[in-house]
Amino acid sequence: MRRKIRIDSSFKFDLIKATFNSEYLEDGGLIYGRFNEDTIKLFKLSDAGPKSIRKKFSIEFDNVFIKEFTNKMLLEGFYLFGTWHTHPENSSLNLSNLDVKTICSFGGQYPDCFKPLFIITNISNGSFNYRIYEYKSDNINLVNDKYIVWEE
Repeated sequence: MRRKIRIDSSFKFDLIKATFNSEYLEDGGLIYGRFNEDTIKLFKLSDAGPKSIRKKFSIEFDNVFIKEFTNKMLLEGFYLFGTWHTHPENSSLNLSNLDVKTICSFGGQYPDCFKPLFIITNISNGSFNYRIYEYKSDNINLVNDKYIVWEE
């Protein structure tokens, strides 16, 4: 049985806001939540940190900030579930070669992460868009929308 992914309303607000604020540079961070047998629920997202390097087609996280933020989230009982990042306005939500490389190396950097999720967002014609990918057993799969619930 496939777990549902529930997106908490405050997570949704923060993700949409960050996507609209990213303008022409990529933005991103890590995602945190909780889970049970049936559901993964995403509650929190980090930004990339004050010393991150944002470019049009890539982002480098501030690793010191990310590690400190992650430790704080773990102490608060959240699990690390993966990353999120934006793609430039009106661009594809498909995985780039860099995205694939990042996804494949993520597990080694964050061994406590549970079945990593990767959210890619953008703005297209003024609307927020997203895709969620899951990494499992050396495969990257697009999560079908029927398994995703956006809370109001």
